[in-house]
Amino acid sequence: METSQRVVDALLLAFGQAACSQGTMNNLIFGTRRAGHYENDWARGGRGAGVRGGRRRSHVHMTNTAITDAEVLERRYPVRLRAVRGAARIGGAREMARRGRDGAGSWNFWRRQSVSMLTQRRASGPDGVAGGAAGAPGKQTLTRVDGSEEVLGSLAHFEAQAGMC
Repeated sequence: METSQRVVDALLLAFGQAACSQGTMNNLIFGTRRAGHYENDWARGGRGAGVRGGRRRSHVHMTNTAITDAEVLERRYPVRLRAVRGAARIGGAREMARRGRDGAGSWNFWRRQSVSMLTQRRASGPDGVAGGAAGAPGKQTLTRVDGSEEVLGSLAHFEAQAGMC
């Protein structure tokens, strides 16, 4: 799945149709011994600028699926989908017909559970096209119950405590 995102980015970039996107499926797996859940594109990553432009908080390339409805997710699992919103302007400077778009998502875990994430483009952002600037690197932050924050890398695993975001 991760490779498919990069292949599409490479093809669109090679033909000058669009800057690179988030480059990942933003894989999230969480659960307890009783139940688990897998979600892709939970962060609603950004879409690169292009001839047709982008949309905020959109699925790109191979994700092409909708996130589980918040009402269903919250009824079945010990999580709360806090927000899916636009991030601060992190897309690269515009040189194509339309600017790229940003993405963001936020989850709250209200019971102890194991959480694993697989993401990309956290060390450097996606390439621009046609002279456009690169987008900002992706970022995910774990907010602990005491309010302290930890920036997580591309691959992360942690034991969530009730109240963590």
